Amino acid sequence: MAATLLCNWSWAQSPAGEAPVIRATRKSIRIHDGELSEEGVLVPEANPDRYFYRRSRSPRKITVVTDVESASFEVRQSEVHDLVVMLNDTQRCVLRIEPHIPLRAVSDGAAGGDGRQGTALVTLPMTIGFNNKPYISARINDGPIQGFLLDLGTTGSGVVPGSAARSGVRFNGMASMGSVGDATSTGMSFGNTVRLGPLTWTNVPLFEHRGGRALFGENGIIGNNVLEDRVVELNYTEKVFRIHATLPPLPDGYRRIPMRMIHGVPHIPVEFEEAGSRFVHWLMFDTGFENSVLINSRTASEHHMYGVQRVGSRSSRQNGKTVVVCYSGLGFGSLRATNVPVELQERGSGPYPVELLGNDLLKRFDCFIDYHGEAVHLRPNADFNMPYGRNRRVLQTLGVGLGAAVLVAALLGYRTRLKHLKPGSRTAASSLP
Repeated sequence: MAATLLCNWSWAQSPAGEAPVIRATRKSIRIHDGELSEEGVLVPEANPDRYFYRRSRSPRKITVVTDVESASFEVRQSEVHDLVVMLNDTQRCVLRIEPHIPLRAVSDGAAGGDGRQGTALVTLPMTIGFNNKPYISARINDGPIQGFLLDLGTTGSGVVPGSAARSGVRFNGMASMGSVGDATSTGMSFGNTVRLGPLTWTNVPLFEHRGGRALFGENGIIGNNVLEDRVVELNYTEKVFRIHATLPPLPDGYRRIPMRMIHGVPHIPVEFEEAGSRFVHWLMFDTGFENSVLINSRTASEHHMYGVQRVGSRSSRQNGKTVVVCYSGLGFGSLRATNVPVELQERGSGPYPVELLGNDLLKRFDCFIDYHGEAVHLRPNADFNMPYGRNRRVLQTLGVGLGAAVLVAALLGYRTRLKHLKPGSRTAASSLP
């Protein structure tokens, strides 16, 4: 058993010369950040190596664990701590624990917003695709204005290769992207400019987005890294996306839900209810996931979710094979959605850590995401009682018939066997995928 050394330093910054020292025989470490836990590898050559923690209102403990010892710090809003890890008593690695500083946007004032409470800095049209995902317009560097997926389930922002070429984006680095199968490498570009209406972000890192679908006008992804310093509003009723400097006075009907930023993306608590049994689980708020809910096999087994009424199955490259069950109730504070299709990772599969709420469910709520206030504000909209599945409003607008819709789904690579579920009833409304 590894020895534990608890170093509870109270000063705001600990220079490396005065920093606590712990030992290790391997470069692999684990960092416990509040309720989060993640693995990493020390890079002594960085001098210092860095760990960025998410700022929050309350102090919390961060513990660095090696294969020999550990050290803990209580961190507050903007504190910096240094820790020295001695590898095999010979190699010195300085690990700096410091706050993550969000990217800041500059406004040209064209929107008329001045940053005061209740004034939107930018208002953009927002469309919802056949795949339930929201799309807005953005401009990268000096390139053209193009459609981008608004994906709040992604830490960073990205651009597809074709759009990158048109926008002067050069991928001169590499990063790892996770999926259910394994991590894959993707290109990274640094020092870019991102524009949303009158707001401009500079020095933005962009990843190479290889999964963009041209059919939906998806030239890239706008993620949390350019939004987390503001309050964002997704108003599906008005079909607009707004960015606010602060949380404006909210109309009647909105309910506050606590939010945590976990690995750079928002998560909210959800209460699952079935046959008198209840449990609460924190899920990622993922507008880039086209279905309703995704749960991994570990959670599904722990809460006996495989025994809930099965209504279909799905298979995708990113999430693997899943079975779909119908939960009679999902609670969001005082709000409750009924008969919600929930995807469960196939029984016996290795745990897939990402568990999330997708936009087939989230689009039923107009919402404000208050990053600094650590809260999401939800209000049911006119789509709240629409059947689950592909975006029928798009099909109705286009006049697409049932057979054509099934063909389109097949061409898009959807391998889904799931009948539409109408909230309030467990009978199938149609056989549209």
